[in-house]
Amino acid sequence: MTMPSWFLQYPYAPPNDNTGDKTPEPIYLAVGRITHSWEMLETSLSTMFSILNFSSGSIIPLLTYGSVSSSSARQTMLIAAARGFAWTQKRDECIPLVKGIVSKLKRLVAMRNIAAHGVVVRTKKNHFEAFASYDAEGSYFLCPAIYNTEKTTDRLEIKYWYNSATLLSVCDAIVKLRDEVDHSAFSKICGNDDVSLPLSFEIVRSDSPHTSIELDE
Repeated sequence: MTMPSWFLQYPYAPPNDNTGDKTPEPIYLAVGRITHSWEMLETSLSTMFSILNFSSGSIIPLLTYGSVSSSSARQTMLIAAARGFAWTQKRDECIPLVKGIVSKLKRLVAMRNIAAHGVVVRTKKNHFEAFASYDAEGSYFLCPAIYNTEKTTDRLEIKYWYNSATLLSVCDAIVKLRDEVDHSAFSKICGNDDVSLPLSFEIVRSDSPHTSIELDE
């Protein structure tokens, strides 16, 4: 799975869509996949934090990582842990490895927040100049809520509108990063050592084939 094109160029967000969904359900499903995949990514990052602190068999580092509510602060924790690990183990290659993961993580945070805090609106694609543009004959998009001053202009023009296909590309990018953490990062940090995970439970992955999407013409 390769990263979508929007992930590679600033501002690291998909362009707005011209075609919406015929029903709202695919958007709800896509948003659910994103939030689920994000929590699984954070679970993998907390495990990496545990490994970097030589505590992969303990739940304490996971709870420490999770007690920090700010995503940017958790990113700083990961880099700090990588520096300490590299200094202790004479493994300088771990620092750019973790920094690379954090760099990708920063690109995805904004899109995760958009998915989690957006609302589904039925409108026509040429009605986005004003927020109050509900149209019973239009198609469905994920848009910002009207109270979200960061995602609307002073004239209440909205800044994004996405269909389910675009949202699923966000989910794919999150799953891709988690795979990088789980397989590449863990093996490079641990070398040939086995990783003892703090918790053993079955995780329902969100990288199964997506349901078909029917878009309006």
